[in-house]
Amino acid sequence: DESKEMLESMVSASGRDINFNVTCSEYLAQLDATCSDGAAAAQVLMAMAPQATGQLSREQLIRMSLSDQVRSLMVAAQVLPLERLEELTPTPSGALVSAAQRRQQMMEELPRQAVMVQGVWVVKSELMYKDDPKNQLQVDALRRCRNHVLASFRHSVRVNAMSLRKELVREVSPAQLETMLFQVAVRKEGCWEFKLAPDLTFAARFPAIQAAQEEQWLSVEASIAAAAAAKSAGKPSKGRNSGGGGGAGGGLHS
Repeated sequence: DESKEMLESMVSASGRDINFNVTCSEYLAQLDATCSDGAAAAQVLMAMAPQATGQLSREQLIRMSLSDQVRSLMVAAQVLPLERLEELTPTPSGALVSAAQRRQQMMEELPRQAVMVQGVWVVKSELMYKDDPKNQLQVDALRRCRNHVLASFRHSVRVNAMSLRKELVREVSPAQLETMLFQVAVRKEGCWEFKLAPDLTFAARFPAIQAAQEEQWLSVEASIAAAAAAKSAGKPSKGRNSGGGGGAGGGLHS
């Protein structure tokens, strides 16, 4: 699948680092200069990869804490099922940790770095768009809109492209929206389809985590609905055109 191919292209045995240091202002400038054509948006995503960690060798990963491993791999791949993430996360040699203990540690760490969508993990918007004091309003808008996109896929593996554009037109440009969609979905005729097949077994295997994720999503969706209602009532938008903080739909927290 595309997530696996993208991640494996970034995890190499060479140990060579590529610097992807891109400020939010540079990223936004690139997006604003890009047309809404899908191929162009994809090029922006691959070239800029917000906050990506560059190439990750096994040697680099094994020197990291579990928290840093999970964060680096999730940012690189953006969408991963639990079992694939476990395969890619090396255990330090000599570590006295059983497979069950390692999984328990993984399940405690994942909600800090990612959110659950269709039974698989998607990197948090806060990791894709990090704080930038010079452009914090835009950062907040990008996070809020990406959470809106993820919430849409939470309810359906296919999302109507035109509907999303209408819902988010006052928040982000078409190119910015397409970049967000390319991170987690593939374009189909008239819609976007979530990148990975749903894991229908996750809820039964990890009911407590599923319940906690559901509660967080309900809170975020309520904030998204409140923001939409405020716009309909004629209040100033907190999005790209008028500025504003990251309150409505702003974040998912562990």
